[in-house]
Amino acid sequence: MRNGRRARGGRWVRAAAAAALGPMLAASVGCATLFSGREQTVTVRTRPAGGSVLYQGQRIEDGRAVTLRKEQKTPRFDVGAPDRPHYVDVTYQADLWLIGDAALLLLGVIPGLIAFGVDAATGAWRNFDAEQEIALPSAAAAETAPSGEPREADRGRGRIQP
Repeated sequence: MRNGRRARGGRWVRAAAAAALGPMLAASVGCATLFSGREQTVTVRTRPAGGSVLYQGQRIEDGRAVTLRKEQKTPRFDVGAPDRPHYVDVTYQADLWLIGDAALLLLGVIPGLIAFGVDAATGAWRNFDAEQEIALPSAAAAETAPSGEPREADRGRGRIQP
C-alpha cells in the first residue's frame, strides 16, 4: 500500500487465481452428481407378472414406476412375507459420468479426488437399470400344495419323497 492506495498487481493476481480455481472447484463437485442427479425413476417388473413388492414400506405393483434415491447404500425391494422379509437389491451399472471424474483426476489430482469422493458419498455414481425385474419367491411356494403336502405331479420324480 502506497499513499493509501493498494498496488495494482495484487488485484490482478487475485483475479487470475479466481479465474483458475473457480472452474476447478465447480467441476470438482462430481460429474455424476451434477449431471445424473441423486434420484432416478425405474419401472418394477415382477416375475410372475401381476405381483407387487415393497419399497420403504410402500407397495409397488408390477409395471409401476418408483423414484429411488441414489445413496451410499444400495436401495432394495422387500419381496417376502410380512413376518419373513426377503430383500432384493436394485440392479445398477456404474454411471458414465465417472469418466469425467477420471479426467479431472488426470488434470489435477485434488479436483479428481474430490469429484470421486462426492460421487461415492452421494451414491450418484450408480445408474439404476430402467427396468427392475424381480423374481418373487412364489415359485418356491408352488412346490407344495396349500395343505403342505407334496403336489401329485412331483411324486416319484425324486424331487419330493412321500
